[in-house]
Amino acid sequence: MHLRKISFAIFILIALLSFASWAQAAGLQLSLPHQARVGNTITIGVSYSGPQGSEDVSNKTQIDSPDLSPRGGNHFYVNFPRFPRFPHYSQYYSVTVYARYVSDTGENLTAQGSFWVDLTPDYIDIVGPWSVRAGSNQTYRAYGSYFGHREDLSNVGRWGTNYGSISNGMYYAPMQAGSASLNFSYGSKWQYFNINIAP
Repeated sequence: MHLRKISFAIFILIALLSFASWAQAAGLQLSLPHQARVGNTITIGVSYSGPQGSEDVSNKTQIDSPDLSPRGGNHFYVNFPRFPRFPHYSQYYSVTVYARYVSDTGENLTAQGSFWVDLTPDYIDIVGPWSVRAGSNQTYRAYGSYFGHREDLSNVGRWGTNYGSISNGMYYAPMQAGSASLNFSYGSKWQYFNINIAP
């Protein structure tokens, strides 16, 4: 009798473990890049794991993200964030992706994941007058170029100068005439702009 109880307990334990293994295996998994560059197109893979094994359901899954635009199939364009969503000083921000899939048996499955977007521009241009009168102030703008697309980064990068002062693109010239070099950086990109301080 005691042996029979032990055997029954072992049977129940094996059944529970088998069920737990099946329940854990059944689900939806996103395949995302670790990092992508803004303005590029990425591919999102989705796999469904069920009792019959794994299946690629990338083209049957609904993908949602405010930072992505569909480009057909499982290809998505990485949108440019709008200021003030551009991160200050850092060229990286995180994008979250939501997936929803309904299996052949009517099972409603969801998953989510995230990846980093690199906002480093190809290059930076500083725009403004070459000459400023001493004691006055003047506005300068810094634009990042991405595949021909231009983005105003003036309020999200770092400004600096060796003569006078500058904040968010507003340059305050000193009282004495001379010359100054303005500099702007966003992420790993830098640009310089030399100006004359007229009397």
